[in-house]
Amino acid sequence: MRESILIIEDDDDVRTTLGDRLRGENYRVETSTDAEGAMEKIERTPYDLLIVDVMLPYHSGFDLCREIRKDGLATPILFLTAKTAPVDKIVGIKLGADDYVTKPFDAEELMARVEALLRRSPSHFGRGVHEIGPIRVDMDRHEVTRNGEEIYLTARREFSLLCHLMGIVVKRFHV
Repeated sequence: MRESILIIEDDDDVRTTLGDRLRGENYRVETSTDAEGAMEKIERTPYDLLIVDVMLPYHSGFDLCREIRKDGLATPILFLTAKTAPVDKIVGIKLGADDYVTKPFDAEELMARVEALLRRSPSHFGRGVHEIGPIRVDMDRHEVTRNGEEIYLTARREFSLLCHLMGIVVKRFHV
């Protein structure tokens, strides 16, 4: 199955058109219209890529990016925004974005950038099952067992800490 992408965009037309295009390329796509809803989804669900508008209601995409990086998430972030000033691009990249595309955008170029980010994503290293002694970590299912018994770990902190201690390269800390 293809990678999962979360689109955080308040413009219905852009969100729908982009979502349809990505689904047409066999990506799993979810959407959010604001930063708060996006963070809730990110805390529950692992994503391979976040496509974020800068100008969101309540909190900006810059705020969301800052929060994601502060929490230690390594998920690639692509800003897709109407903010074209060089200073905005610089701020976005310095906050931790991996790419910055301005609207209006060329759909083929955007798809190429999405593919490039996913190709370079650490997610390709953090897949599969890893075992050390009695501890077994299934990265795809986000399950941890010890001697065959499931261990409940909080998604963000404990799971990511365990992966770090086991030397597993994790693309995201929001499993």
